[in-house]
Parts: sequence; C-alpha cells; structure tokens
Amino acid sequence: MTELSPASARAGYAWYRRHREIAAVAGLLLAGALALVGFRACVVGGAGGPPAVGDAAPTVPARYALSVAGGGKWIHLRGELEAGVTRAVAALLDANPQARGIILDSGGGQIYEGRGLARVIRERGLATYTLLECASACATAFLAGRERVLGRAAKLGFHQYQSHTVIPAFDIKEEQDKDRRLFEAQGIAAEFLDNIFAARPEDMWWPTVEELRAGGVVHRTGFSLGDGDDGDGGGEK
Repeated sequence: MTELSPASARAGYAWYRRHREIAAVAGLLLAGALALVGFRACVVGGAGGPPAVGDAAPTVPARYALSVAGGGKWIHLRGELEAGVTRAVAALLDANPQARGIILDSGGGQIYEGRGLARVIRERGLATYTLLECASACATAFLAGRERVLGRAAKLGFHQYQSHTVIPAFDIKEEQDKDRRLFEAQGIAAEFLDNIFAARPEDMWWPTVEELRAGGVVHRTGFSLGDGDDGDGGGEK
C-alpha cells in the first residue's frame, strides 16, 4: 500500500473541503431549479403537468364576455373588470359606432379598468345600464353615463377600495377622494357620496332604488332588453 506523507494528506483534505462546499452550493442551486420547475408546472400546467417542450404557452381565458345587443344599440359587458377590458370595449365600440349605450353586469375588478371604462363612456357620450348587478369598480364606470338606467331586478353596490400590493405608493383615501370629485361632476348628490365609501372592502352597500333616485345616481328604472323601444332602454322616469 502506498503511504501518504503528512503534507500530502493535509493538501488532499483541503481539496476535499473546498470541493465539498462547491458541491453543496451546486446541489442547492439544482434543488431550487427543480422546485421552480415544479411550481411552474402547478401554476401553468395544472393537473395535466407542464406543457411539453416546444408547446406554446397556454392562454388564460378572459373572465369577462362582450357582446352586441339590441340590434347594435348596446354593448353588453359581463364578468370581471380585469386588465385589458377597457381596450376590448373600446375596440368593440369602434366596430359598432351606432351603439348608444353599454350594459354593465359585473361584480367589480380592477379600479383602474373601472376608471378606464368611465373615461371611454364619457368621451363617447354613452348611456349606462345594468340588468343584474354592477358593483365596486363597475359602479365607477356606471356613474360615468350621460344617462343611467337600472334594470328591473338590478342593483348597484359600493364600498371602500382596497389594495392587494405591498407597495405603499397606493393611497386609498386619496384614490377615493379623486373618484368622489368625478362623481360630483356627474351630478351625484353630496349626501349620497358621504355613504359611497362607508362600507368596508369586504362588505357592500346596496342602496335602495329610492336612495339611488334621490342621490341622482339613476335617471330611470325598469330597463329590459326585451322592451323593444326606440333604443333608449325603456323603463320608468
């Protein structure tokens, strides 16, 4: 058997320790990479696993639907106000310039999309309608209508804004005050606006039809797609 000198033994041990640390770091990096791949498989691939190499990334379906109603008199938006909905509504309006109003049936979504829709509605002089429910960010868009009409069984919901980001740049009170000024410009009564942000983010204030009328929020009620009127949506003053 070949014997090692003490100097050779110390050098070999030092080499072992140095490369052991390198191997440990490499192992951690590999484990992290495998964990990331597994996480991506859960998020993107779903129950069927990650997509095969060379496959196109799956498309996430929109959580809203757009259609043309009343023979082209209205644009109908149903679902969540997610990123891109304002752009999609504007494109549909461009393709249907005869549309005079938009029906909003949404439980809310991103406040910036609600504001974007409000801007499009004001710029194009559209009337706003709701058949079922228009709440939170959807109500921001609804209040921008030159005429605001409530469906026979519809309701409007309001509450405080909330932020899902840890970035402290989003001042909720400042954002609410900004929209309150816009609502005032739309003719909403001060007494109504005093309550518009009273409900907590997890709650909702559903004003009665009488409160909506008194607050200048709705001009007419009783709207239905089956009215078959002159295009203003029917209903009662």
